[in-house]
Amino acid sequence: MRSAGLALLLLLLAAPAAAQQAVPEPAPEAETEATPDDPNVAEARALFERGLELADDSLWGQAYDAFRRSFALVERASTLLNLASALEHVSRNVEAIEGFERFLRMTDDATDAERRALAQRAIERLDGRVAIVELTLTPADAVVLVDGVVREDLGSPRYVRVDPGPRNLRVRADGYEDAALRVDAVGGDRHTHTVALELLPEPEPEIVRVVVTETRPTDPDPWIAFGGAALVGIGGAVMLILAQNDADVVQGVRDGASTWPEVQAVYERAWALRVAGGIAIGLGVAGMALGVAWHVIIDGEADEPSVEVGLVPAGLGVSGRF
Repeated sequence: MRSAGLALLLLLLAAPAAAQQAVPEPAPEAETEATPDDPNVAEARALFERGLELADDSLWGQAYDAFRRSFALVERASTLLNLASALEHVSRNVEAIEGFERFLRMTDDATDAERRALAQRAIERLDGRVAIVELTLTPADAVVLVDGVVREDLGSPRYVRVDPGPRNLRVRADGYEDAALRVDAVGGDRHTHTVALELLPEPEPEIVRVVVTETRPTDPDPWIAFGGAALVGIGGAVMLILAQNDADVVQGVRDGASTWPEVQAVYERAWALRVAGGIAIGLGVAGMALGVAWHVIIDGEADEPSVEVGLVPAGLGVSGRF
């Protein structure tokens, strides 16, 4: 491990006027949080060393990325301490404070008193560079986002650190309309806001209608009338056919095959059959038309819904005509 790089990083944790001091090696237990044969350990170590080199060259943005990736592989307190320092150098002061605070939670005074003291002084120093937004929230469990990033703090009042500059805060909770506010933050400032979220309006109920229609039995009378009229019409057609046969017999008189006295009765019958057949066909057609009209007028009316069942805000609603 490069002692110069470590010395440089931990020097940055002290107050600006503090003298440079040697940096103790991390406690052995902090270096062995993962098993030695874990492939992540070697990669995390390489990234950590790379972060030290980049920090030594004041390439803090790249150093931060190397430390971040190393910590994601193996969570070691020493990596977190350097990660927080890199965040401070790229002016991400709120995240730096959170990193130092997490470092304090990962260590104890019995084994890491010196580095914990440095981290605590860094927090005090950085607190003067950020603004505090005090939020009195309704509901108290609302979620606060700063520039689109969720803050994990809970309760009300809630004290939210923000970096200097224009900051967009959004407060949201299930069942409530979001509230937005803008804060022009200056290091060391304190802003106080009361945010009472408004309940969302009740959504329009989704109506699900079940339509029950009244089904009436079909009246057979129109079809009986239609069938009877059809039979009459068929009878008329039969009579016309018989009349035509008789007419063929009468034609024999003209051809000389028969005498008039022999076919007179046939002629008279043919005439009667024609008249009766024509009348029967006319009555049959009229009767069938009457049957169809009867069915359309009496039984052909469209059924109308008699009952409607729907989901309404209060539960199940029923309406209809009986």
